[in-house]
Amino acid sequence: MSSGFWVVVRHLIFLGAIAIFWSGCASYVEFRKNDGRPIKVTGHLYRPQGDGPFPAVIYLHGSGGALRHDHHWALGLQREGYVVFMPESLSASHDAFGAAAYLQTLSFVRRDQIGVVGTSGGGTVAMYAGNDQRHFPGISLGAVVALYPDCLLSSYTSSVPLLLLLGGQDNLTPPGPCLQMANAAVSATRPVRVILYPRAHHGFDDANLGPGVHPTVNRGGSRYTVAHDGGAHADAERRIKAFLAEHLKRDPQLSRRAGDQD
Repeated sequence: MSSGFWVVVRHLIFLGAIAIFWSGCASYVEFRKNDGRPIKVTGHLYRPQGDGPFPAVIYLHGSGGALRHDHHWALGLQREGYVVFMPESLSASHDAFGAAAYLQTLSFVRRDQIGVVGTSGGGTVAMYAGNDQRHFPGISLGAVVALYPDCLLSSYTSSVPLLLLLGGQDNLTPPGPCLQMANAAVSATRPVRVILYPRAHHGFDDANLGPGVHPTVNRGGSRYTVAHDGGAHADAERRIKAFLAEHLKRDPQLSRRAGDQD
């Protein structure tokens, strides 16, 4: 048989293995929205090996749906020792808190060590979740990370630590509003860190884009560009791991002992 036939066979076997793997990760949960209406949220749940309990991350993908690089982020966080829940669709911050409430019901999750990471539209929802913390006293978010979000917030007034990772050449969600918001938040002593990659475009963390800059059109018809940036991607991974470890991997035993000594 031709070599082309075997290439196709190997490709189909690979896709089948991936499908089986992802289906094994799927977790179907149901929780109530902030207004009391029941909604059914479908998502992928990634759990590290062992009994735990582990810190957890809610991963929010962009408006284009869960892409391959989103699963790579989830798997990478899982390898770092986090339970990761990636909902297929969340549209508002109260939905993110519903996902956090679901994670709190799991025996292998540390209830007080839950963070949110989001890219693009998911990053926008993540920021809103951090800023809305005060409206959800039963849930305490430990950290929020937003990659190239649309900074619709006029101000960030929360005490939840926020890390912003922005592309200087992003013409879909330009960094200007985020930089303005972050500077105001820092001046008000809010725990906000911002990293700007001057040459990076939207989607700089997506290695599946391949080389070069790719023009594309969103659902509204506006044109923008996406491009992978290996340097920005590697630096973002390093910073996100360090940021989450700083805020979500604290030892609760040490915290309790420190409190006893005060």
